[in-house]
Amino acid sequence: MSALLSILAPLIPYILGILGFVALYFGIKRKGVTEERQRQEAAQQKAQAEVQAKVVEAKGKDAAIDAKVEAQVEAIKKQNPPAVDVPPVDGDVFKF
Repeated sequence: MSALLSILAPLIPYILGILGFVALYFGIKRKGVTEERQRQEAAQQKAQAEVQAKVVEAKGKDAAIDAKVEAQVEAIKKQNPPAVDVPPVDGDVFKF
């Protein structure tokens, strides 16, 4: 055990230095990944906001069209009175 310790003792600073560089590398890499994830989330939120704005605009246009069509339907109903349902007379033959 003491022979192994005497061999590794001078290498301990180098091993710690290498471990420090590895930890630094992965820390920088993690920071980059976190920043990229935040950029992607911001871009996604911006895109969703744009889509939501277009949806609201489309709903407004659709409501305007619906109101216009309903007004036309009401005008047509006023012009054309409803058909009177005539009861069948005995002896009438039903035809299509």
